Amino acid sequence: MFAPTQWRDEQVGKAADLMGELDRHLCEYDDLPPQDRLLQSRALAMNAALSSVTDSSATVTEMLERCVQLREGLNQGHGGSAASNDYRRKAAKSHLKLAAFNDQMFTHIQGQHLENQQQKKLLEQTKKMQKGVQFKGSSLHKKSLDLLEQNYSKIRKQRAVYLRAALDHYMHCIALDAGEGKYQGAIYRILHLWFGQLEESSLDGEPDPREEVSELLLKRFKETNDLSVFTSVARQVLSRLDERETERQVQQPMRELLAKLLQQRPQELLLPTFYIGTLEGKKNAAKALIDHLRKQADFAEIVTQTAQLKDAYIELAKSRWAVALGHIPEKCTVSTNCKKCVSTGAKAELKKFTTTSQNRAGKLSGINFRRTEPKVRVPTVAAPADPGDAEICVVSFGPNVDYPGGVTFPKKIVCIASNGQHYTQIVKSEDPRGDVVLSQIFSLVNVHLARDAKCRQRQLELGTYNVVALGEKSCVLEFVDNAAPLGNILGSSTNTETYNKSLHGRFGPPGSWTYFQSFKAIEKGHADDDAAGNGSTTAQLAAYNKVCKHMPPVFRHYFAESTRSAPEWFELRLKYARSVAVSSMAGHIVGLGDRHCSNILIRETGRQRGSLVHIDLGIIFDQARHLPRPEQIPFRLTRDLVDGMGLAGTDGVMTRCSQESLRVMRENKYALLAIVDVLLHDPLESWKISNEKRQQKGDDNEGEESFSNIEGQDSVSNIDARIIRKTIKDKLEGLVCGELLGVQGQVKQLISEATSPNNLSLLFQGWGAWY
Repeated sequence: MFAPTQWRDEQVGKAADLMGELDRHLCEYDDLPPQDRLLQSRALAMNAALSSVTDSSATVTEMLERCVQLREGLNQGHGGSAASNDYRRKAAKSHLKLAAFNDQMFTHIQGQHLENQQQKKLLEQTKKMQKGVQFKGSSLHKKSLDLLEQNYSKIRKQRAVYLRAALDHYMHCIALDAGEGKYQGAIYRILHLWFGQLEESSLDGEPDPREEVSELLLKRFKETNDLSVFTSVARQVLSRLDERETERQVQQPMRELLAKLLQQRPQELLLPTFYIGTLEGKKNAAKALIDHLRKQADFAEIVTQTAQLKDAYIELAKSRWAVALGHIPEKCTVSTNCKKCVSTGAKAELKKFTTTSQNRAGKLSGINFRRTEPKVRVPTVAAPADPGDAEICVVSFGPNVDYPGGVTFPKKIVCIASNGQHYTQIVKSEDPRGDVVLSQIFSLVNVHLARDAKCRQRQLELGTYNVVALGEKSCVLEFVDNAAPLGNILGSSTNTETYNKSLHGRFGPPGSWTYFQSFKAIEKGHADDDAAGNGSTTAQLAAYNKVCKHMPPVFRHYFAESTRSAPEWFELRLKYARSVAVSSMAGHIVGLGDRHCSNILIRETGRQRGSLVHIDLGIIFDQARHLPRPEQIPFRLTRDLVDGMGLAGTDGVMTRCSQESLRVMRENKYALLAIVDVLLHDPLESWKISNEKRQQKGDDNEGEESFSNIEGQDSVSNIDARIIRKTIKDKLEGLVCGELLGVQGQVKQLISEATSPNNLSLLFQGWGAWY
């Protein structure tokens, strides 16, 4: 009796033989019509797929190369005809298959290459140690080492061949795609392979792999007319710009790609390029790209307007509320930002915000592009889905600035666009890089969710908002309209009047506690355990259970109040449960913390009504696990959030949608990691939480200093970045506490951790874990 795998291999072998026979039969005819040649190419592709189980990689490669040749011939022979686009797409698909096969072989052999590289280093060390020493068996030892060196040399050559072939055919696929964007996955694989080589260093006497890769990509970038599909990863390429002379050859393909992208997508890439120009080590490289674009007559005006808008935003971000409100900052007892003088709802004239003095009007108030022709897209508006659609450009700004509240003293302004619409924006003076990277990751997750049939059927989508970095300490964000914080809805307020208007204030049973009582009870539990010492958590758990007993969940009433019919109620609640699922999984992957009720909004109108939007994305990459009150939960899934899902709770829609969204993220891990890779060369200003953030979250260790505030800690930051990338990679591979879990097992584990009273009771009282 045959074993199942043996039977499968025999059947695959027979099928491959049949496909090979068909291929040989078709090859007997030199002058086949196009349809038969297309059939032959399909036979070759199928034969290659089947033969990959039984035949050598050389045989499979040969079949795929012949398939590519046939389809390239069809494409070139029918240029300009009605069928040319169809043949072009088929040729692109064949290049993608050949690239993917070489990519797979490269990935397989990469592990052996790294292992043998370490063995070769040990070989060199052993030779030095044994020099001039004679001992029994040294001849046999030397032969073993020589054999290792031969194997290493062979693997290195094979690896180089697979790498070049993968990149070459991926680029052919992109060129044939002609800007349609059907092969976005190829973009991320190119980035992964390309930047992976830039991280490697060759041993003495070996050819530098970076030179070969750079030469190949430079050639392909020059030959490819439409590179617009690289726009989504331009931020990652920009972050690799380096002014060092030793990196000139490696930098050439990057600068060629960015120069073309700036001409094809100036609206999207000029502001990021200006921003990169504010960072040390990248200023001259970014300036050269901008100056090159400025010299071209078609782009001179858009460069000028973008620079003017960028400078005006930065001035507003750095301007102090105290000056705009007519106060003297030095005489304010609280801070030079005049915190005492600014309360939520404060308002000032835009023209009074200036970094110099009150006598000069602010730059942003002087923006009026009606006098010429508006060229710069509103930064917080996404690019049009169709490249042919008109851009929504900046015309001017409203006369006033509002204070929406926040420790960074943000400014809320109104941008008037060329389509007559008014777009609300938030301008902040803080490090924008974490928000930008997280915004990119969430947008990419949405792209993959939309392409997956099961996720598309469930309408799974992450709530996002646009974030644009302007300078090292400046950014502009899209204001999320028509949304309310969960804290306002549930009643996270110590003000009695405000609390009584909330859901807990109106629907809480008689005798239920207020927010203030719950807050104090949790605070006392923390104090009791701190006094007891020895890491005790008994009082905290007891306090949490007592609060939960006196404050039952009421969020289900929100959906009943917000709808007028049973179908509308069901649809709204379903949208909410799906949104909680996908935002929870995405938040877990990126380690998003500080998810108290005021940092989660729920949309109250529009197409996304009922879905959640997470704001204030400053504490990411599991930084919240290092707070004085560590967050041991992967995401917020407290009692009120579960209460809104109905009787099934987390066992129904939430679990199933979590599984589907996590599956898609795990299947596209390389694309997500390509975004994270930017952190290795453009590390966040504070990998560790800043002193200001720590004090906000209840830290009393005032003398502690973050790594980012210590000079000469570049190597430490780089190590932090690598650790963060490894942590995200482990999550995307299902590695939990040293155990490899499937999607269902991982989701079950995460929900268990998020709803555990033991974990929730340890949270800082301001987090509101009882809601």
